[in-house]
Amino acid sequence: MRLFIAVNFPPEIKQKFAEYEKMLKTDAEGNFTKTDHLHMTLAFIGETDRTKDVKAAMDETASEEPLILTLNALGRFKHPGESLVWAGGASETLEKRQRLLTAALIKRGFDVDQRKWSPHVTLGRRVKFSKLKKDAEIDAYLNAYNVDLTVRFDGVSLMSSERIGGELVYREIYKTS
Repeated sequence: MRLFIAVNFPPEIKQKFAEYEKMLKTDAEGNFTKTDHLHMTLAFIGETDRTKDVKAAMDETASEEPLILTLNALGRFKHPGESLVWAGGASETLEKRQRLLTAALIKRGFDVDQRKWSPHVTLGRRVKFSKLKKDAEIDAYLNAYNVDLTVRFDGVSLMSSERIGGELVYREIYKTS
């Protein structure tokens, strides 16, 4: 089973992301994230049948501390000829939870990414800006979006990812506060 730990956005925030994607599609093409798939990954685990151990790590790091995220930018991770476009921001509580989850998973023998985590949601992969050629033009275009969203998450979810009939399906299989 392919697993990851994430926070899921409420419907009204997903709708706002869908509006950003619609605007981006007027000047870019690529693989844009389906609205119902929008989430923020805290830890990617990969293929495993050790759901009991993942749940234990989640239980160990659960907290009543509110998980609040302020999204204030659209940006991109550059790849040759294309970009991964994201909406991002800041959250001390999510960053803390992500660090604790990573440590709890490593303690249980999981090989998870230990790079500094940056709160972002992927809006599009392999995005190419047809009308904009220079990096500075693309960055200015993304910076022109007025992103000002505050999200309060209701918990942290263990998600599975699988292909069913050629379609990628995400399913929440466990949740903690």
